[in-house]
Amino acid sequence: MLGIQQLAVVDPRRIMVCLVLAVFVLGSVVIATRPACAVQEGDQGMDIAGKWYLSFDSAMGPMNWVAAFEQEGNEFSGTCDIGMGEMPVKEGRVEGNRISFVVELNMPGHEMPLLFDGTVEGDEASGILTGMGDDQEWTGTRKK
Repeated sequence: MLGIQQLAVVDPRRIMVCLVLAVFVLGSVVIATRPACAVQEGDQGMDIAGKWYLSFDSAMGPMNWVAAFEQEGNEFSGTCDIGMGEMPVKEGRVEGNRISFVVELNMPGHEMPLLFDGTVEGDEASGILTGMGDDQEWTGTRKK
């Protein structure tokens, strides 16, 4: 049996090694007991497929567009009817409830990309539209 005087001379490096080993073993147990196929929150984007009514204000007045999204995993594409024809939806991405996509307006003489960035809550969406020389707030509602 160790006396009080012998305990006082325990090497602090041994204590540190024991603590590091204990943390390593505990961390290994936590990792090993976690299901291998668990989906972490934010890994899987929301389902945003379907027809959406998008609205925002522009220098030309209020805009009301109809978008049709087709989704595969966290990526989506589709078309956007802007009232003067359909334009392609590109670079569509969903991460958790965050959404972003580009509508490229093909006007005579030039192309104008519009970046939509926002969040989705069920059948409602909102965010910021970057393009047309200014940032605008946009909203969206999925047709039921």
